[in-house]
Amino acid sequence: MNTRNGPPKDVPGLFRFVQEFGGRKYKAFMQPELSKKYDELKFNAEARELNLSNALDISLRISPESLERLVQYNRHILLAMSDEDCMEEFGESLSSESKEGLLFMMHQCCKVVLNIQQALGKELSVLMQKSFISSNMDGENESSRLNESEALKILTKRFATSLEILSNSRKTPQKPLHVSLEYDDGKKEKSLLTLRAIDVALELANQLQRCPFKKELSDELETRHHQELIVERDKKNLSPVNWSEQFEQAGLKNLPIE
Repeated sequence: MNTRNGPPKDVPGLFRFVQEFGGRKYKAFMQPELSKKYDELKFNAEARELNLSNALDISLRISPESLERLVQYNRHILLAMSDEDCMEEFGESLSSESKEGLLFMMHQCCKVVLNIQQALGKELSVLMQKSFISSNMDGENESSRLNESEALKILTKRFATSLEILSNSRKTPQKPLHVSLEYDDGKKEKSLLTLRAIDVALELANQLQRCPFKKELSDELETRHHQELIVERDKKNLSPVNWSEQFEQAGLKNLPIE
């Protein structure tokens, strides 16, 4: 448990703590930076490829009929008008539920566009020869260093990876260290050690009610996966796991030492 006075402190780039409703305990959540790293490791993909797959996924979940009404009949205008003006102009007004649904759909559409821009903007600007797109992407100008052929190859690969993510056919790399997991239902699978480190670090953050120390996390991982991380490596005369390297790859290098 947290032995310090006061609530657990958020750790930038790692964890944030939110007090549970009606209780004294806090629930740990990954900060956006760690969550992004987790997804990159889980899907063996870069953030831009994940953004594209997310945009494609969201686009399929939005009702085409709702989009058609929004686009063809300009129903977004109703959001900017009072109920009286709506009745006078269109003979109808939107209910609270309709307004919420319309705003949510528009928000989802914005997410699709933003994710596409973040995933494809720089390379797509080369193919379209539109410099204004790249100039607004993260303040960088990477497109100026690409030719059309290079940009096309990057976009093709990015689309292929995104489709693999959506179809759950994306393979994890074989070279990095893996550990075995077994669930209550008997299901077994392999997990990247770096991915497992994040999962266990989150568990410890909730148990301890603070960010775990590096030694606490490495000890816990070696206890849970003693056979693979200790016994089997000793049999093969392999050096001990380089935890500094593993934590850096997992985005956990800023865990406190003590």
